[in-house]
Amino acid sequence: MADQDRITLTGIRGTGHHGVFESERLHGQNFIVDLTVYLDTRPAAAGDELTQTMHYGELAEKVYDVITGEPVDLLEKLAHKIAGAALSYAVVEAVEVTVNKPEAPITVPFSNVAVTIYRTAEERDQLNFAPASIPAPKPIEERASEPLTVPPLGDDSKHPLEERDVRFGDESADEPVPAPPVAEPLGSSPADEPLTVPPLGDDIDQTMVSLPDQTASMPAVSQQAASIPPPSAPPPPPSDPLDEKPSRPIQAVLSLGANLGSPQETLAASIQDIRNTPGVEVTGVSPLARTVPVGPEQPDFYNCVAEIRTDLSPRELLLAMQGIEDSHGREREERWGPRTLDIDVIAYDDLVADSVDLEIPHPRAHERAFVLTPWAQLNPNAQLPGLGGGPVTTLARTAPDRDGIRWMSLDWL
Repeated sequence: MADQDRITLTGIRGTGHHGVFESERLHGQNFIVDLTVYLDTRPAAAGDELTQTMHYGELAEKVYDVITGEPVDLLEKLAHKIAGAALSYAVVEAVEVTVNKPEAPITVPFSNVAVTIYRTAEERDQLNFAPASIPAPKPIEERASEPLTVPPLGDDSKHPLEERDVRFGDESADEPVPAPPVAEPLGSSPADEPLTVPPLGDDIDQTMVSLPDQTASMPAVSQQAASIPPPSAPPPPPSDPLDEKPSRPIQAVLSLGANLGSPQETLAASIQDIRNTPGVEVTGVSPLARTVPVGPEQPDFYNCVAEIRTDLSPRELLLAMQGIEDSHGREREERWGPRTLDIDVIAYDDLVADSVDLEIPHPRAHERAFVLTPWAQLNPNAQLPGLGGGPVTTLARTAPDRDGIRWMSLDWL
């Protein structure tokens, strides 16, 4: 398919709970999907209509829903389901899907594990990839203008109930049904005599008003109703651990980095900003490390780690740190790009939790020497919780980028 038109989507990322280990199902991890769909784009180029091609924004949402949806054991199955999402578009002739699992529970240093599959439109039927065939509904304006048609009732049409062959005993339903007999008038008065009503006076019969009180039995009914328990209140919505404030101050770890402007001055000022943050107490700051950047070509980073005690919730802590970043001119335009200041929440006590905006512990902390090496210098007994965690000193010695640490300054503050 080298000469075939194609549309490529890369880096679709979501937190999924796929894997064969219980910890993977429980805590989840990041999955990154790249896919290329092969199709003929000439009709779309000629007509300039979205309906003549594939809606790649819609496909990206479908892929994200598969990543974050029902768990599966194998990457092969996950890739297969994503291929099905792409082949649900009738214009797609083939698709190539790569599922990356950079946080797989592998015990040796590694950067990524990925599975790549290739599926074609000819496999739709046998792989349950058939696109939906439900026609789109007419616009409401067209449906409103259509006349309501009712079949005419003529001599040759019958009401559905009239088509039933109803028989009473030996008599056919086609025979006339005799009219019911007229009831004789009640009483001895002839039917043609007028009905007389006695006048209402002082001698009116009091029978109706002297009836016994029928409410005597009501208390029993009330007692029975009182014995029926009231409907139970709906259960409260599950709480988000990232919004829960600790009952006492807990230990947390922050990683700071900068490589634009005057990085060392920025880091020193940001440490003071953290000290001034309500609900945060800085208990230790690591030596300053100069490190080779991870990502696009750019100046070296200056990195340090701060241990703090805080009674803020994890999300409150994140927002406070983002406020400090913004005050130093942080711009979030390029992933892993240069920046005036970057502050990450690495660990929050022993909490393991994740959401769209925050994952604790930091998902890549266990493989980043620019976090682990300064942290190990500050606290040799530190432990990184969660999947892939362990003694920070040990993780620092095996981190893939450990050779990128240029030097460390002990008295930089």
